[in-house]
Amino acid sequence: MLNRKLVVVFFVLMPCLVLVFLPIYSVVSGYLNPSLEHVERARNYLPNSKLLQIGFGSGSYSCINGECDYSNTYDQKQFISVSSASKIVTIRRSYEGEWTESVEETNLKLGLSLLAIYTLAIFGLGFSLRELRRV
Repeated sequence: MLNRKLVVVFFVLMPCLVLVFLPIYSVVSGYLNPSLEHVERARNYLPNSKLLQIGFGSGSYSCINGECDYSNTYDQKQFISVSSASKIVTIRRSYEGEWTESVEETNLKLGLSLLAIYTLAIFGLGFSLRELRRV
């Protein structure tokens, strides 16, 4: 049987820590290592504002017998305006160099879902820390 402390750490504390620190990492990496190509393309959609990188992503590639398939590889960044977070701009560059840009309007549904996720993450952190102190 698994130790109770081990279960709390791996199934509650670790996922909650990832949910809390991943957006912080995204913002910090956007400041420390910005992709100027992505930023310039995002400025077309959010002119005259300071940009904040809120997300990132990349695709994966597979190699079989020394031959690699890069068709699913991409570099993606998401930006919002610091002054008005009503638009989320996603800039994506494929391995072939093709650029894809999309704009998503933020709405109440998106805001409530983010609030619910982070409420669960904060409560999960509190619960796991209480359980670890008690055990």
